[in-house]
Amino acid sequence: MTAAAISVVTGAVLVIAGPAAAADTGPSPSSVISWASGGENQVRGQAVASDGTIWVTQHTLDESTGSVLGFAADTSGIVTPKYDITGNFTELQDPVSVALDSSNNIWVADHQAAAVYEFPENSNGNVPPTDIIDIPNDQASGVAIGADGSIYVADGDQALVFDSGATGAAIPAREITGLDGAYALGLQADGTTVVAQENNTILTFAADATGAATPLHRISGYLTQLDASDEVLVSIAVDPWGEIYSANHGNNSVTEYAQDANGNVRPAARLIGGSAGLSGVTSVTVDASGSLYIGGSDGTTNSIRIFNPLFTVSGVTSPSGPLAGGQTVTIHGSTFMAPILGVTFDGVPATDVQLVSPTAITAVVPAHSAGEVDVAVSQANSDQTGVVTATLTNGYRYGTALALTGVDPLPGIGVGIAFLALGAALLVARRRRKTSPAR
Repeated sequence: MTAAAISVVTGAVLVIAGPAAAADTGPSPSSVISWASGGENQVRGQAVASDGTIWVTQHTLDESTGSVLGFAADTSGIVTPKYDITGNFTELQDPVSVALDSSNNIWVADHQAAAVYEFPENSNGNVPPTDIIDIPNDQASGVAIGADGSIYVADGDQALVFDSGATGAAIPAREITGLDGAYALGLQADGTTVVAQENNTILTFAADATGAATPLHRISGYLTQLDASDEVLVSIAVDPWGEIYSANHGNNSVTEYAQDANGNVRPAARLIGGSAGLSGVTSVTVDASGSLYIGGSDGTTNSIRIFNPLFTVSGVTSPSGPLAGGQTVTIHGSTFMAPILGVTFDGVPATDVQLVSPTAITAVVPAHSAGEVDVAVSQANSDQTGVVTATLTNGYRYGTALALTGVDPLPGIGVGIAFLALGAALLVARRRRKTSPAR
């Protein structure tokens, strides 16, 4: 089976490789923003505003000072940030995570200060925060903002949820406790809370989870390819369709998981090195259209690599079946979006096509003559004005019967059949002797 042939790039989620892929390869970024780090500053978090401004937190390696930078939309190359929130009035010491609310106000989790700061939209220079929330466990390391304005904070062994308008030493409205080094978090559209913690583990909790709640899902194990250099996942992101992304500093990769992924599962996709140019990966975020932003630091230069969303077909489960068709298969890929306008096998339409998730479609295979065929998925483009198609070359094989050759396909079967035939012949001969009339 070959890699997917992409006829159009559109839609939402980045996917560059199938579940088992681990090759040092991938697409090139659509653009790269870079700036000098001075050998001290390291990218730690990112968020993208509705106007396309890219906000980035960076801090010194000794975690004593930091800043929040804003880069204009469509910026590329070696650039100077349009906005630079820095200086003693900002109170920033160790800004590690950034999130934006519906008004594009800037929320920053500061680990050393044990606080979450709010700055107005497009803040610039040495400006004081408009709001400060003190974090009780002194480990503010991740921040996310809910649709209702609630403030979610990763805080060591707990995740805290503050009501909109909280300030100072506010009491959290909810606490998810019993976590093991929670360091980053994100939110799915239905309020499901996604938490990255130590030991290369990602947990999801129900929207109303509180106390020592049982996770809905736990992504963990060697198949996941989660790999933080010190087993602490410092940056995760959730796209508009609920897919989960992790920045893996240990192997310079970003991995993607289905919104309901659970257990020791392979990622739905993995982006690693090669033409992608990933190095010193420290952060990841996804914008409203599904474009992926990956932050990194190589010691002298900080960068944000931006990848356009790709619509792909990457595999079929099960990949072969009878000539008569009728088999229900799952088609894997990325950026599957309603309405799915058709699934074809060598141009023959499949039936009972069902969109399961942004990475999975089920369909009933049509009848076809023997051989390998292309599998194609067609859907409306992102603005519903046209049709786009992604194709997996030789993605399905018709005809699964074993060919008869000079070698038994299953050892011993031929010998067994020969002995049965010999036994039957002897039995018939014996009965004939018994029943023959006397001469």
